[in-house]
Amino acid sequence: MKKLICATTFTLAIPVGIASFYISSVPAFAGGVLREANAPHIVHSSLHPNGTRVPNATQHFEVHVQGKELSQLSFEIPDGIDVSDRVMVSEKSGKKIDSTVSIKDKRATIAFSQPVPVETTLSISMKGVNTSILSRGRTLLYPVSARSVGMTEDIRVGIARIQTY
Repeated sequence: MKKLICATTFTLAIPVGIASFYISSVPAFAGGVLREANAPHIVHSSLHPNGTRVPNATQHFEVHVQGKELSQLSFEIPDGIDVSDRVMVSEKSGKKIDSTVSIKDKRATIAFSQPVPVETTLSISMKGVNTSILSRGRTLLYPVSARSVGMTEDIRVGIARIQTY
């Protein structure tokens, strides 16, 4: 009986110890904004209204600028999606950011007239997005890249994930 109690205690102690180590070593962040990050990252993405049967829906995602100021942001457009030239860029507060948008070969590039400062949350809205019948009920993935001031190459920021219903 004593061996059974020892074996049970040992068997339960190992997973609890591993779980407590894992929980204490995972960094936590709230509201999608990483406090100690050293690079820009995506904090939010969505579709308004959330339905693929709605013509001219608005898709948007937000990027939190960290590390260095940004001079350019770009994203790839998934197959079956038609993004018009109505891409709007603003701060999270709603203040518009002066930029030039160009769309070529399923890639949208946003060039900022002034570098976007660190700790700014950019909101990129694509108004009038039309989806093909093949895109309905899918998760749309927009790979997003950024170019910091003084750099010649883009760095991957993440993937904006937009769920459609």
